[in-house]
Amino acid sequence: MARLRTHSVWIAVGILAVLAVWLYFDLKRPTREPDENPKIAEIVGMKADEVTRVEVATGDKTIALVKSAASWSIEQPVKAPADAEAVKRALDDILDQSTDYIMEKAPADLSRWGLAKPTKTVALSGAGKRVLLQIGNQDPAKSSYFTRLAEGGKVFLVGSYALEGLTNKSADDFRDKTILSIARDTIEQIRLRKDRGTITLVRAGGKWSLTEPARVPADEFAADGIADVLATLKGEKFVAADATDLAKYGLDKPRLIVEVQAKGGAQYGVRIGKEAPGGTAVYAARTSNGNVLEVAKSTFDTLNKGTSDLRSRKVLDVETDRVERIAVVSRKVRWEARKSGSDWIFVEPNAGKKADGIDVDNIILDATASADRWVADNPSEADLAKYGLLKPETTVTLTIKGGGAKKLEIGRKSSQSDYFVRGTDTGNSVFAIGSYVVDRLQNVPKVENAKPK
Repeated sequence: MARLRTHSVWIAVGILAVLAVWLYFDLKRPTREPDENPKIAEIVGMKADEVTRVEVATGDKTIALVKSAASWSIEQPVKAPADAEAVKRALDDILDQSTDYIMEKAPADLSRWGLAKPTKTVALSGAGKRVLLQIGNQDPAKSSYFTRLAEGGKVFLVGSYALEGLTNKSADDFRDKTILSIARDTIEQIRLRKDRGTITLVRAGGKWSLTEPARVPADEFAADGIADVLATLKGEKFVAADATDLAKYGLDKPRLIVEVQAKGGAQYGVRIGKEAPGGTAVYAARTSNGNVLEVAKSTFDTLNKGTSDLRSRKVLDVETDRVERIAVVSRKVRWEARKSGSDWIFVEPNAGKKADGIDVDNIILDATASADRWVADNPSEADLAKYGLLKPETTVTLTIKGGGAKKLEIGRKSSQSDYFVRGTDTGNSVFAIGSYVVDRLQNVPKVENAKPK
């Protein structure tokens, strides 16, 4: 019986010891709600925007980042421009987060927390002071690191994701990944050079046009999309500095070279090579140096356009509110309407009657919409006959306010079930539009307020 009582006493002592450890941590926690706990910036006495120097030491490796005005640079282990956004994000992640645990007194045994001989330290300088953070072990949940202020001895928890965003990075992760930086409105010419030929876009008077391989108006949306990408082209990942083995990245024979000319004659260029492992990025470098970066494949797809993607498909380039007369002639129908104030009045048939305004406006929108696809430039007479455009099956004529008229000619149905068309504003080019558009164009608008049969 005595032996049993002794055994029970030791069990109780063990339970009390566990409770004591639990109470030690629990009582040291702030009594405030988690969202009221102090931010790391308050603990270290420095805000993210006050930091002008960062030194991250991991083992025998050190990364030093220095701020000058609004720019950051890497000072160690290489000297190179740094990505200011990446540095700011790393500092914000650490200093703008709240800690959910602080030891009010420095523990006597730092080794328990991995802080006796920390393998990682972060030194922050700025606002006339320097603070050294010693990084210890992760907590049992692996969600935070025990961190110590070397000067004051205070121990607190910092989120793992935040610290690792700084301490688990290489110098290359902090390199400036800007490939091109051009004021978008200054871009005057973009040349896309590929094995199969060169495409040149030129902007004049605020409008884009293609000058090669054909002189035709450009699709403003597509051309602007390329200019937008080039104005602020950045890599996703820095790969190599001053690479000499360009073949390794497919940059000795790039599949695309983009050359940009800006106002004042400034020249820029970027070459794009083969796909990077993983299939979501491609290798790229400026034409002026050998710094290789990974660029998102979606960015490459935006730049890698063909002539048919970049040329305007506006068969009739008309401001619809300037149309004052429309006439449609086909083998099936013949009708004409004129604008009178805000109304459309039939010329034929139903002369003098008011046409349904919505019907007429929709038909004008159909006639002036972009074609679905480009078919051919400078077709021969035999080709025009093949497309049914020597004797069009349907002709839409729009008379424009102030004089002048524009025509849309619709030919035969193609093997793709759309229709060949050409118009006043396409030059000597053939396009195709959907059959549903042609069907609507061949319907006579309703007479307004007419009772349905």
